[in-house]
Amino acid sequence: MVGWILWGSSFMLLATFMGIFYGYGKPSRGKILGIRLSEAYFEEDAVKEVITKYKIKNRAWFWISFVSMFGMIYKTPYFSITFSIFMGWTLFTIIGKLWISGSAYEQLKVVKKEMGWYNKSLDFEEDCWYGGQFYSNPESDKFWVKSSSGLQSGNITFNLSNKKARWTLLIILIVTVIIIFPLWGSVILEDVTEPVIKLDQQYLSIHAVFSKTSIEISAINNIEIVERPTNGSKINGSATERYARGKFYYNPYGNCKVYLFKSSDIAILIEATDEVPILINKKTNDETMQLFERIVQKVNE
Repeated sequence: MVGWILWGSSFMLLATFMGIFYGYGKPSRGKILGIRLSEAYFEEDAVKEVITKYKIKNRAWFWISFVSMFGMIYKTPYFSITFSIFMGWTLFTIIGKLWISGSAYEQLKVVKKEMGWYNKSLDFEEDCWYGGQFYSNPESDKFWVKSSSGLQSGNITFNLSNKKARWTLLIILIVTVIIIFPLWGSVILEDVTEPVIKLDQQYLSIHAVFSKTSIEISAINNIEIVERPTNGSKINGSATERYARGKFYYNPYGNCKVYLFKSSDIAILIEATDEVPILINKKTNDETMQLFERIVQKVNE
C-alpha cells in the first residue's frame, strides 16, 4: 500500500515536470528552449542538432523515470528500501531534467553567438541565466526579478547577484536538507532496530523511532498472551511486511497501541487503568514468552 502511495506521488511529480517543460523544444513566439531566435534560424543545422539531442535525451529521461518508478511497488520487507528508491528516483528525476534542459539552453546560447545572431541590447538577459534556470544579473540589485527569457521565462525568481537572495536560497536548501535527511535516517532506523522495552520499579516503557508508550506498573490490571491480531486498520503509525507500530484499531480490542512483529504468532495484551490496550511482542514466540514472564513478575512484585 505504501509503495502505491509513493508511486502515485512519483507519477504526479513526473507529470508536473512534463507539463512544466512541455513544448520547450518547439519554436514558440520567436523562442526555442527559452532562447530568442528569428524564425529564419529555426531550420539551421546547428540549431536542429541541439534540439534533436535535447529531444533524444528528454525521451530517454522520461522512459527511464517512468519504468524505474515501478520499483516503488515492488514488495519488500523493509519500508526503508522502498523509501530510499523513492528518494533516489526523485533526485534522479529532478536533477536529470534540469541538466538536460539546462545543457541544451547553454549549447543554444553558444550556437547563437558563434553564428553571429547575438544582439547584446536585445539578448543581454539570456547571459544572466545559467542553464536557463538560475538567474544572476550583477547590474541589478533587485531581490526578485521577472525575466522575459530563460527556461523560466515569465516567472519570478531570485536574482543570485543579490546577497540577500543568495542567503535566502541557502537557508531554504539547508531547511530542506534538515527536514528530509533526518526523516530518511529515521525511516531506516525504524526498519533495522527493535522497540526498546524497559521495566523499572514504576514504569513499563516502550520506545520505537516514531512512537513511544509509558504506563505505570501499578495501573496494569490485566496481562495475557493472545493470538497476534492480523485484521485491523492503521490510525497513526507504520506498517510493513515485518511489523506494525503505532496506533491501530484491532477487533475485539478497539483502538490500541501496538508494537508487533509479524514473525511471531502471539502477542502480549496489556490493559491498564485509563489507557488504551497495548499489544506487544518480540520477533519469535520464545522471546515473546520470556518478555511476558518478565512483565508478569514485575507486576506481581
